[in-house]
Amino acid sequence: EEMIDDHTIGVVCIMGNHYSGHYDPVQEVDAVISRVNEQRGFQVGIHVDGASGAFVAPFQPAEDIKPWDFRLPNVLSISASGHKFGESVCGTGWVVWRQREDLSEHIAISVSYLGGNADSYTLNFSRP
Repeated sequence: EEMIDDHTIGVVCIMGNHYSGHYDPVQEVDAVISRVNEQRGFQVGIHVDGASGAFVAPFQPAEDIKPWDFRLPNVLSISASGHKFGESVCGTGWVVWRQREDLSEHIAISVSYLGGNADSYTLNFSRP
């Protein structure tokens, strides 16, 4: 709680960390962020790095896992690592945003596709 200040742009929780597969307590973090946002007038949100857990958590029994996704009001985006369980090439991943307004227009390009226009979003986080 004390780590969130007026310079904080977001908090990241991980679902399935690399070393042990443990999930961060997203629901508890959401409660803290709600309290801080209310008390200080902030708009801090959560990005859930789904890593490998985003492919597993939705299929776990509800009694075994607390909410970690868009059911929580401060979760603004969720990513998943496609190269882990999505059977795609190394470095591939996906990000889903709760609302279009949360996605910056500066990372989108408009493309003509199958007779219509669509936005295309590409972020490159690969190492050289």
